[in-house]
Amino acid sequence: CEKAGNWSASARCGAAYCDGDRVEYVEGVLNGRLTQKSEGEGFGFDYYFVPDGYDKTLAELGTDVKNRISHRALAMSALRAKIA
Repeated sequence: CEKAGNWSASARCGAAYCDGDRVEYVEGVLNGRLTQKSEGEGFGFDYYFVPDGYDKTLAELGTDVKNRISHRALAMSALRAKIA
């Protein structure tokens, strides 16, 4: 990243549903950027990922915000809408 000068990143989650007759597939994408700081509480890339529209890492934003905006939450919301 440092040599390339590009710190943009995206987290992606795919989710699928099959009821025997139809198959639905969706993808949740959380865009953001990487940072070198490591602060907050979380795991994995939470410490280094700053979502677009925020100035804190996922780890700093906390569980409530992360669970609302994460790539997994976006995928599950899209899947619920498709199978409702």
